[in-house]
Amino acid sequence: MSTKNWTFALLKPDAVANPISLGWLLDALNKNGLIIEMGCRLNLSKDQVADLYEFHK
Repeated sequence: MSTKNWTFALLKPDAVANPISLGWLLDALNKNGLIIEMGCRLNLSKDQVADLYEFHK
């Protein structure tokens, strides 16, 4: 039986601002065996960001 591992990646604005840098980043992920199944762009409020990082404290 095969199982999938899932990883959540949050890319900060400066990482995706330049299309060339974004392309390099996505290529690097793919070359290391990561498959991007879904993506979206979000504009998070300061409260939403604080909630997200609270999980990692």
